[in-house]
Amino acid sequence: MFLRLQRYDIEIIYKQGKYMYIADTLSRAYLKNNASEGKTHDEILQIRSAIEIEIETFNMADYLVISEERQKLVAEATTNDKALRQLIKVIESGWHTDIPHELESYYNKRGELSVQNGIIFKSDRCVIPISMRTEMMSQIHTHIGIEGCLKRARECVYWPRMNTELKDYISKCDIYQSNGTKQPKETLKLHDEPSRPWVKVGTDLCSLYGNDYRITVDYYSSFFEIDRMYDTSSKTVISKLKQHFARWGIPEKVISDNGPQYSSEQFRQFSQIWDFKHKTSSPGHPQSNGKAKMQ
Repeated sequence: MFLRLQRYDIEIIYKQGKYMYIADTLSRAYLKNNASEGKTHDEILQIRSAIEIEIETFNMADYLVISEERQKLVAEATTNDKALRQLIKVIESGWHTDIPHELESYYNKRGELSVQNGIIFKSDRCVIPISMRTEMMSQIHTHIGIEGCLKRARECVYWPRMNTELKDYISKCDIYQSNGTKQPKETLKLHDEPSRPWVKVGTDLCSLYGNDYRITVDYYSSFFEIDRMYDTSSKTVISKLKQHFARWGIPEKVISDNGPQYSSEQFRQFSQIWDFKHKTSSPGHPQSNGKAKMQ
């Protein structure tokens, strides 16, 4: 029945039987098939159309992206694999709830499994025996990254836990470990060298033995000052900076991190009133304010 229906594009809509007058009538007045007169019931079931014959003779091996020599090796290894021999018997005889433990991983895929030319297929992908999986992973791994290798494998092969095993195999590759998982770091851009002292200063907060401190450093001379901070609010930070600016002058640029003391509205107003440019380091990259960090 399924083979006969594959030639049609059918849309199935539910309707109660009591309203299906035509179908109910025709089911009781079917036309006799003269071609089947004198034939037994089994002989009638063997009558197939040309389309049915074409569908039944469709061979997945003809469309498999694997050479004929490799297909023969897969078929031979499948024959020598105890679990896959059991799987072929179950596929041909029918699935049931009481299946061997080795086949449990195939149970949820049972509707996609078939056997042709001694090779087990999951849809249009062949199932690789255990003895050939290491060799197959070596062929798939061509240093195109994990996702690229997985995409390549999904085109033609399958085995249980294939994705996990491939990821583990590729992650142990020396070339992949040195290049594959690391995002290349962008070259650090150096600060412009100031033309005179106190043109550019960096500031940061730190803690030592439970006490908070704030450091201010000159980018030209590396001269720095440290203040004890009894609280780390924006108001206190601004007060300390005002003292330094009163002694050494107002810089053109102040560099800090993105801490709440420096990203507050109060500090923004302070930079506008005192007429200096406030620049923050990139989030997660404190080395961009390296002068203050080094101190």
